[in-house]
Amino acid sequence: MQIAAICVPQQMLRKMRFSVAGLVFLCSSQIGALVVFPDSSEVKHGMVTTEHPGEAEGSRQPNMSDLLLKLVEMENRLTAAENQAKDVQKENEGTKVAFSVGLGGTGYYGPFNTDVTLVYPIVLTNFGNAYNPATGIFTAPVGGVYHFTVYHHSGPNRRSDSMLYKNHDQIAFISALNKDGSYNGSNGVILQLEKGDVVYVRLMADSWLWDHVNNVPHHGSKGWCHFNGILLFPE
Repeated sequence: MQIAAICVPQQMLRKMRFSVAGLVFLCSSQIGALVVFPDSSEVKHGMVTTEHPGEAEGSRQPNMSDLLLKLVEMENRLTAAENQAKDVQKENEGTKVAFSVGLGGTGYYGPFNTDVTLVYPIVLTNFGNAYNPATGIFTAPVGGVYHFTVYHHSGPNRRSDSMLYKNHDQIAFISALNKDGSYNGSNGVILQLEKGDVVYVRLMADSWLWDHVNNVPHHGSKGWCHFNGILLFPE
């Protein structure tokens, strides 16, 4: 999606339009002032002529008329630019996309004998509602450049391997393999997406995750395993 770049702030456009409107009014007043009406004494003495003020003033009136037309054209252009700025602002407000979700639970998740899509039901943030907490899948509402991160906790003495996908393509591997304690695995990528592209995380076969909400000693914690994404800019 292409968004036109507006270099002039909307408030400045309004000020410019008001200034041009003032100039248009001033020019209109000046043109009106050039029309000379005879007074009663001139009428009585037959001093009224058919000469137009523009003829008496040379090219003054035509030049003022041209200036008025140019100012009116400028005002129309500024009004169009202001409307375009409003449209862009409205469109940008409709493309605020960001989510942060957690796996939750009270212990181990897995293992499974096949890869499974991870569903993160704890929604911390979901601007734009592009993440589906029922499926674990993020669907791009607009084309643009996005940033995604994944953070996983393996639990003690467990293998934890997972993969970030874009549609059907494997994008980023997250691993936490240990034999002597608990480890965290994480990864992050910046992706260019088209509208309708999907991004999700799959836990690989024979892998484990460990998560616990509000576990001691971390009261109030929203967990250890998270999936996050944000739209950096639309296109």
